[in-house]
Amino acid sequence: MVRRGNEAMQDSSQEDWLIRTITYGQELQDSYTGRLSEAEQAKLEETYSLLAYPDPFKSPVAHLLDTSGRETVANALNSAILVYQQSPPIPPLEKLVRQVFVTMNELSAQGVGSASIINVRQELL
Repeated sequence: MVRRGNEAMQDSSQEDWLIRTITYGQELQDSYTGRLSEAEQAKLEETYSLLAYPDPFKSPVAHLLDTSGRETVANALNSAILVYQQSPPIPPLEKLVRQVFVTMNELSAQGVGSASIINVRQELL
């Protein structure tokens, strides 16, 4: 089958992107060799396997692509990248925001009325 014009360029650029993505993934995997637990290694391999399927939404790892799965994968990937860059796995500002939410929930649960006056989500986010 002969491809012409933009279609051939698009296929070529997609192929280049895929090759670069796989190469980067292999470099990341090599850099973590021996530093991951078996569970972490299994999760990493499961995430990499998304690239192996023409339609990942119909693959055995499709659960990684539903809303909750995507959030989990994105958070794990972000943390891994931060650790690789020798930064804390959770950025300090995110830790602070999480702590504020926990503190306000605890104060509300203990009946501190003034804690329910502040809408943390609206004020911070």
